[in-house]
Amino acid sequence: YTRVALSTTGLFAAPAVVGGIMQMATLVDINFPLNTTADHGMIPYIAFFDAASAGNGYRFGTLTTPKLIQVGDFLKLPAGSLIFGEQ
Repeated sequence: YTRVALSTTGLFAAPAVVGGIMQMATLVDINFPLNTTADHGMIPYIAFFDAASAGNGYRFGTLTTPKLIQVGDFLKLPAGSLIFGEQ
């Protein structure tokens, strides 16, 4: 598993209220590198941290569809598919 460095500039759309919940959706694809080491199994969650290792966790959540990551696989979160919300 590898954390992906992201620029916050242009990453999220402007916050908007949807169904009474303030939400922000990604504007760009988030691509994790090709897994070349070992099978990782099902990936059911996603999290955002401020460092490549350790660091502070800012957001986390459950993927709508968990992804099986084996050698030769990669994880791609298409633009608009990752939505953070707060009530």
